[in-house]
Amino acid sequence: MSADTYGRDAAVLAAPVRCAARVLLAILLGAGAAKSARAADTIVIVTSTGDLGGSCPGASCTLRAAINYANASPALDQIIGFNIPGTCPQTIKVFSALPTIADSLSIRGYTQPGAAPNTLEAGDDATLCIQLQPASSGSNINSGLRFAPGDVADTFSVSGLSIGGFDDAVRIEGGNYVVTGNFLGVDADGATVHANGYNGIDVVASNAYFATTRVVGGSTAADRNLISGNGTGVMLVSGGGNVVRNNFIGTTRSGNTALGNINGIYASSLANDIRDNVVSGNGSTAIRLEGANGAANSVGGNRIGIKALAFCVPQPCMPDDALANGGDGVRIANGAAGNNISGNAIAWNDGDGIALPNAGPQNAISANAMHDNVGLGIDLGADGVDANDNDAAAPPGAPNRLLNYPVIDSVGGSDAGGVVHGVLQSTNGHYTIEFYADAPPDPSLHGEGQIWLGFGEVDIVNAPAGANGTIAFALPISGDALVGKYVSAIARDDNSSTSEFGEGRMYVLSDVIFANGFDP
Repeated sequence: MSADTYGRDAAVLAAPVRCAARVLLAILLGAGAAKSARAADTIVIVTSTGDLGGSCPGASCTLRAAINYANASPALDQIIGFNIPGTCPQTIKVFSALPTIADSLSIRGYTQPGAAPNTLEAGDDATLCIQLQPASSGSNINSGLRFAPGDVADTFSVSGLSIGGFDDAVRIEGGNYVVTGNFLGVDADGATVHANGYNGIDVVASNAYFATTRVVGGSTAADRNLISGNGTGVMLVSGGGNVVRNNFIGTTRSGNTALGNINGIYASSLANDIRDNVVSGNGSTAIRLEGANGAANSVGGNRIGIKALAFCVPQPCMPDDALANGGDGVRIANGAAGNNISGNAIAWNDGDGIALPNAGPQNAISANAMHDNVGLGIDLGADGVDANDNDAAAPPGAPNRLLNYPVIDSVGGSDAGGVVHGVLQSTNGHYTIEFYADAPPDPSLHGEGQIWLGFGEVDIVNAPAGANGTIAFALPISGDALVGKYVSAIARDDNSSTSEFGEGRMYVLSDVIFANGFDP
């Protein structure tokens, strides 16, 4: 039987799917590929929901057969599309693990007729028409899709699939990868749990330091993954340098109803960029940075414990915006050091906003909007408010060296700005002091930091060896409707270690004298 230019059996393009296949080919050659298709690329179209048997190309091409077909041509970049007859969604049920993907491959679920990527900035209206599931529940199949390339330059991409019922939905063991526009742990309706017992995405790519593209999600609405109902949503065990961006992790497709993983994101690897995600509704910790290798990670711009459609960010959110995680918002543990947690909205979580139970030093915490967490905003040691004692005597490797927090004596001015008077006690060095407003104050009286008010800088130069010195400060702040709010502060040293929040003081209206000596 004759084959077309792309190596497909002519039967694949025969009626009644001829027109759909022409559209499919245009999509396959268009945007959304990890690499643009070249004449040397091989395109194979899955035409059957079957698992056993089948051959590709042809009218009985199964996903299993398509992966085998791709693996048999390692010198070419491979593309798998879908054109399975019938209504959306079509469910592929496998009786055993699919073949490990050993070379560059792009699996594109949105090529199935009727499928369409998400178009919503705050929500997910994607239509997924391909579901991948075990043939029977409790089958303990390790992975829905497993990518273990022999060459670090190989690239795997997958989009437009619902994958549930496995140990891991997607497992990455090396190379480059792009995972976009999928539902992992959730059926195609975006609301029904089909849990993966371990992880939605499991990255154990020991050679990933040498890869160039490692992305879960992306900058556009179409890139967003829905990752919910799993043991852990995203597991970044080794390799590092992963980007986890703009995903819904722990919610339904609306982003406003919980469909939690046990844990949202777990990273015990280096230099990951975790940003612009909704990580809410999970059973335990939202984002956990773990171990000595859990270093140099950036966590920014995430909504943690807050609904996707809450229009309050960056201002404090209202109770109707709550979608709590069952543990800490961010947890930095077991020696994790040198991480940056900034610009997140962290509220209504059942633990601390940011907990550092036995973290290492140099974890920078800045400009987060935190409120209504059950625990503290920042908790060094995860043991409640620390004493402002001699932090020069902190043991080596203590969480953020147990840096002392600023003590505010008074704060006041006009309703739009004033001056904070206080003292910082610590070792010699340069410090940044950040100010925040809370209304009402945190029950601990040590503010969580609802509204960022700005920062100032001070130097301590009078500390004896092995002891603390002191610097008094009078630093300006500005904001809206400050009178009656409680102002608190955190300190950060030049190595980025950041303190807990100090005790808040009520902002009071006080006389403001113009330069000409007259009251306003």
